[in-house]
Amino acid sequence: MNARRDSLAVLALTALMLSTMHASAQDNAKPGEGDRAVNYIIVFRVEGASDEDIMQKLGSMGYDKEDIRTLMQEAEKKQNTLVEDLQRMRKEGTDEKKVEAYLKSQQFTDEQTKKIIEYLKKAANATTQPTRAPYPQTTSPQTTKPRVTLDLITNLTIIALLVVLIAAVAYVYWKSRKHKREGEKDDVGELDKLQKEKRDIEELIELAKKKYHSRKLDEESFREIVRDHQKKLIEIESKISNMEKRVKRLEERA
Repeated sequence: MNARRDSLAVLALTALMLSTMHASAQDNAKPGEGDRAVNYIIVFRVEGASDEDIMQKLGSMGYDKEDIRTLMQEAEKKQNTLVEDLQRMRKEGTDEKKVEAYLKSQQFTDEQTKKIIEYLKKAANATTQPTRAPYPQTTSPQTTKPRVTLDLITNLTIIALLVVLIAAVAYVYWKSRKHKREGEKDDVGELDKLQKEKRDIEELIELAKKKYHSRKLDEESFREIVRDHQKKLIEIESKISNMEKRVKRLEERA
């Protein structure tokens, strides 16, 4: 009898120790193992956390990179399933209690269920699209690509406008320089023409003088010819003086 009592006592003590160890292990466990950890990830997303923040949080809880990658993949799959089920329930007009029961059947805690339902209500009030996903979507290449493309198009447009502007300024400058050079050529040509005309008149005056001295031209005709040509000569010399000043100013500006 004593041996039997001692055996029962040992068994009872062993069971007590195992129970205590199991409770202690549960108290020291990471906040959520398996499905619970996946649910934590989904709720973090509902709260607006990015995948990067979630991975950092899981790392601080003691998960290694491989575990985090696996949990994130499982959370993605479960999230997609939840999205489809909840969208269907919303289209069917399922009441809040059934939605709550569904979430609890997916092992969400009461607090987590409350957060998800509150988010669903906000999402329903914030959009008129009936098929909007009830969870924030993670950043992916498909969502960032349009933004990158838009930025690229904007930058290319700005560059194209700058090129056109520079080309227009260069054309205007070239056109003004060309017009200026053509003006200079015209002025030089006009100056040469006036100087030639002046030489011709001076030669005519000299010829009239020779004829007068050789008695081939009377005094009255000589005076009349010289007077007319002197008048033309003065006008031409005035034009030459003005033209020389103008050409000089253009050369100084160039």
